[in-house]
Amino acid sequence: MTTLTFQATTLSVINQQNKIWFSISDVANALGYKETNGVTRLYNAHQDEFTQNMTTLIDMQTNGGIQKVRIFSLRGCHLIGMLSHTKVAKDFRKWVLDILDKELLQNSQPNIPLVEEKS
Repeated sequence: MTTLTFQATTLSVINQQNKIWFSISDVANALGYKETNGVTRLYNAHQDEFTQNMTTLIDMQTNGGIQKVRIFSLRGCHLIGMLSHTKVAKDFRKWVLDILDKELLQNSQPNIPLVEEKS
């Protein structure tokens, strides 16, 4: 499994349609919350700001068997970071945007001219 590291926190990458997503527990750990419910509360209070491209529930193998787990795309992680007031939230937002920039570059098509240039 691919992982990325924010400061001292390792986050497991969940590949959804060739995009990077993180579990709610990894996001909570990265932001310095002691428990996942800190991020759950942020999400619940602002869920109208999230689209289906920012968060979803998936079936995931956990220590307790297969369970529904909330995951966040990089855009969703950035919004959670904006809503969070932990000491590392600002650095987390920057880290997420840096990854998003790299992902966009990797998935972008080269610019193809609409009209063929004459020599």
